[in-house]
Amino acid sequence: MSVLRVRQYSNVAGLGLLVYDTLLTWEGEIEFIWTNPDGLITSCYAVSRYLVLAAQIVNAVFACAIAPKQPVNCVQWIVFQVITMMVAFWNLELVMMIRVFALYERNRSLGVLLIVWFLLSRALNLWTISEALKEAKVDSFCIPLKTPESSKWFGLNVVVNLGLLWILTARKYRRAVQERWSQYPLVRLVMRENSWVFLLLTGTVVGLLSYSLNVQQIDHIALG
Repeated sequence: MSVLRVRQYSNVAGLGLLVYDTLLTWEGEIEFIWTNPDGLITSCYAVSRYLVLAAQIVNAVFACAIAPKQPVNCVQWIVFQVITMMVAFWNLELVMMIRVFALYERNRSLGVLLIVWFLLSRALNLWTISEALKEAKVDSFCIPLKTPESSKWFGLNVVVNLGLLWILTARKYRRAVQERWSQYPLVRLVMRENSWVFLLLTGTVVGLLSYSLNVQQIDHIALG
């Protein structure tokens, strides 16, 4: 089976899972999200849920529309994918920072540190994007032929940021256990969710980048 067919099938399958998940949680979403007066929480949820869904729809349509031996212009497509991925990641990181800020009882000094930290990370990401687009090499079907060297800085940024946020979470949780107030739902939720995000994302990013940078042939990996 060709790499193009694998990408087409994986995009359609991914879209089906996203639609199913959206329909499955729709009632709870209306009750707890869209009636929430906090605009920041609602906005973060909308980005995480519907930006990814919209991007996957475009992804699936674009991939299925490419016929064999039909060359296309990939520049706009690559830019769209990179921007979508970055915005989704920035949103995830922002949610984690909001949780940590709440866990530390809205400490003003920590809040300022998190804002500066977030902005500096975005500056590094923008530089990484510009470098990656310069290095990008794709075939006539917009399938990457190699992984840009600058992507290792994005991977490092992911690991460091999520690692530091997890350390802040674990430090507060340890104190909560020692002082016997770790049973509160917010404390347990933040610890559990931030731990899962840290483990899954860092494992995925490190694994994929290590493989693709060494092999320098990213078409072995099915990326939506």
